[in-house]
Amino acid sequence: MPGISQITIDSSVYSKKYNTPGLHKNVNDSLYYQKELTSLKEAITFSDLKKEFRGYQSLAKYHSQINHKNIDSVIYYFDRLESKIAELTKDGTLDAIYKTVTLNHYLEKGAILSTNFGLLEEGLQSYYKAYPFIEKDDINFGTVFDVLRAQNHRQQKHYGKAIQILKPRIQDTTSLDLQQRLLLLKETAKCYQLYNRPRQSYQLHKDIITISEKNKDTSYLVHAKNEISYDLFLLNNIKEAILMATTLRELYLQQSNNKTALFTNSKYLGKFYQKTGDIDTAIIYYKDALTYTIETKQFPHVYDQLIACHKAKGNYTIIADLYEEKEKTKDTLALNDLNQHIAYKKITNKLRDQKTHNIAIQDENSILKAEAKARKLYILFLSLILGLLLTSLLVYKKYYSQKNEVKNLKKNEERLLRETITLRENQLEVSQLKIEERKTMMIDLKDEIKDLNTTHPLDLDPIATKIDHLLDSADCSLSDSEKINDKDINFKLRLEILYPQLSRIEIRYCLLTKMGKSIRETADFLNVSENTVKTARTRIKKKMKLAPSLTLKTYLKYHF
Repeated sequence: MPGISQITIDSSVYSKKYNTPGLHKNVNDSLYYQKELTSLKEAITFSDLKKEFRGYQSLAKYHSQINHKNIDSVIYYFDRLESKIAELTKDGTLDAIYKTVTLNHYLEKGAILSTNFGLLEEGLQSYYKAYPFIEKDDINFGTVFDVLRAQNHRQQKHYGKAIQILKPRIQDTTSLDLQQRLLLLKETAKCYQLYNRPRQSYQLHKDIITISEKNKDTSYLVHAKNEISYDLFLLNNIKEAILMATTLRELYLQQSNNKTALFTNSKYLGKFYQKTGDIDTAIIYYKDALTYTIETKQFPHVYDQLIACHKAKGNYTIIADLYEEKEKTKDTLALNDLNQHIAYKKITNKLRDQKTHNIAIQDENSILKAEAKARKLYILFLSLILGLLLTSLLVYKKYYSQKNEVKNLKKNEERLLRETITLRENQLEVSQLKIEERKTMMIDLKDEIKDLNTTHPLDLDPIATKIDHLLDSADCSLSDSEKINDKDINFKLRLEILYPQLSRIEIRYCLLTKMGKSIRETADFLNVSENTVKTARTRIKKKMKLAPSLTLKTYLKYHF
């Protein structure tokens, strides 16, 4: 068993002012409150989100302290912070820095609700809200999460369950940051101590003292040395426990901010002396413990110890008074707990109703905006329809006008076509008459030659043959003229319209080509040479811009 000499007590360590982890220094100071409130207002005005988050956290902490406890204000500021977080996560994402802020918020909220207001279930719920924001490989935040859960179970006196949570973490603490390591050691030692495992808690408290002295961490050092004296007591080393507690008490009395340590020290010394049978000294320390109202929740236990001491002395009158004070304290504590729960439910319900009301207003505004947008779209739609109708009307009017114009053009074209056909028919009739006249003249001439040949025998057969040939040509011309008149007058008109650059003789060449006349037949019909026909056809192809591989005959046959 280690002795008192193995645990050093360095009074110089206690000369430094300690700031509770997670809380701003002078958090109970009214000037601090005004400063943080002003800072929050500025952050909201200038949309400084980080500063705004810090302001909500700081003011919530301020209202969780013993001199300013106000559950309404705590929940209000936490709710404002959570509303801001909800705004940032509308799209389902959250920046890494705000993930850390959110994680810290839920852990701190859970600790305040559990420890400062006794709302254990609500605190545990807050811890579990923090869990999704912890990265799998983040051992520090993972440790804090487990420590706070274990602390919650310890406050419910589920010591075995708390140890079960912490045991895997305590196996290896070398990878932890200093504060997380000390926090884990402290909570694990407390759970072992309450679970009546003093050897384990003693060793853990020694580790805390070694680490705290090395890093000059006053708060953990104060706590560990107080608790190690109780470990010695549980290990039945009462003399060393009293010596150590007494030595520590002298140091605590020099500090004005160590009321919690003094309460614990007085309570432990009362137990120690009660165990030794020094009842009077035990009563003195128990009475001293009752002067530290900061730890009112532990007063019923102190009253029980005082009652036991006075029973040993036979002071039954005092015992009755102590019972009465104990019951009053218990009633007060129970009433405070009830009031805290009622206040918590009231403020949460109020905030929920307010949010519901705000959502309803937002929904109503959204509906009104949607209706206004729908009206605008409706007006726009009507305008578009009217515009389309007007445009359609104008297009139809223009189309109708153009249609009439086309009709008029067609009528004019038909009239022109009829006039042209009539003209061509007249010309054809004149040509036919002339051909008939020439035929008659040649027949008369042939008869005269025959008569002459009878009366005056001459060799006039070649002349007669030539006249027969001319008569055949005349008959052919007359026949072709009839064909043209009957079938291809439209062809000539289309050709004149499509190719106005063609001359009348070129159109005749095209007409004869379409009728299937060969080069020789065309030459005989027009009384020209075959080369003249070939040259004419080549010139016509150029004017029509036909491909070299396409013959004039093929083009006219399939395109007209």
